[in-house]
Amino acid sequence: MRSALLEVLLKVLFIGDIIGEPGRKMVRSNMRGLTDTHRPDLVIANGENAAGGFGITSEIAEELFSLGIHVLTSGNHVWDKKEIETYLTKQDRLIRPANYPEGNPGFGSVVISTAASGKAAVLNLEGRVFMSNLENPFRVAEREIEKDRLRWLVVYKGVEFFVNLDQLIKPAAEGYYLEIKSRTWSRRDAQDKAAIINELLGLFGASPDNTLKEDYVELTGQK
Repeated sequence: MRSALLEVLLKVLFIGDIIGEPGRKMVRSNMRGLTDTHRPDLVIANGENAAGGFGITSEIAEELFSLGIHVLTSGNHVWDKKEIETYLTKQDRLIRPANYPEGNPGFGSVVISTAASGKAAVLNLEGRVFMSNLENPFRVAEREIEKDRLRWLVVYKGVEFFVNLDQLIKPAAEGYYLEIKSRTWSRRDAQDKAAIINELLGLFGASPDNTLKEDYVELTGQK
């Protein structure tokens, strides 16, 4: 069971694989409507196949940025157009997987300033199915994200809770993140402890309306 208090809520619009001219046409036609309707703080899209279905060029990347996309992610096809390598070393908003071997050009992550929600970090990782030369993405993620954590063991109403107060160091981000965790033995036990966690949050000055409560099963299912 997990309960987290976030000082800032970030609304993200993520666009899947933009494939060739038809994909770019869809972005041109629908971007304004999507942003007007949903008012995202951050817009991310996968652009590795935006040039004829294979790779991306600097001209196409700039066009997509001009349409309101803040960050373009990619995968193994980002290398299909050789001329992109120089652009990757200069434009940090077109990112490539961070778990590629050292020496590859480009950036694996970027920190973006958003209008309403401060700064947001975007980390690009690639799975290793059929990609045996890549570093373990989970280990790279742990290396890329550093946090300063204060931790307490709290006993409240006879129940043990771990209370974590985190501040992101890398990438740098303002504010703190509060996490309260406890072992659970059944769904009923989890529900009872979730209610106690809400009481704890109230004691900490937080509103239950601003909390996120999910079971580990649900969190795993989102991966």
